[in-house]
Amino acid sequence: MEKELKLALGRILGETIRLQKRVNPNMVNVSDNTIYGLIYGFEHEIDQQLIKIDLVSSDDIDAMSGILNVYQMDRDALNNFKGYYDIEEEVMKKGITREKAIKILKYFKLNNQYIEVIKRMDSEHSPGECRNFDIEEDEV
Repeated sequence: MEKELKLALGRILGETIRLQKRVNPNMVNVSDNTIYGLIYGFEHEIDQQLIKIDLVSSDDIDAMSGILNVYQMDRDALNNFKGYYDIEEEVMKKGITREKAIKILKYFKLNNQYIEVIKRMDSEHSPGECRNFDIEEDEV
């Protein structure tokens, strides 16, 4: 990443976190030295914060759409769909981690996409973290 862009992103992120912390200290769990490092261009701090951001690419969205679309478009397939474990192997083959799949499924739910398929994941045939894709208050 270009140094100037990295510095700008660090500054913006640092200022945003600083404002959040001033409004409500419980809103963010970031130390003062991290905020200082972001604002004043400490590359290590910027890298540590930016690496936490996991890009969800258009290819990831398209891949997950392709997987879910099979069930959305075929009533028999939907009726036989038991939960996340039914798609997990295919999701992994597409290079999508479970954590990223959860982000995508939450995004789809917010966008009213694949609602019937997503509802069916609230079952014993899904791991606990893949049953409910409601958005937490701190996520938006």
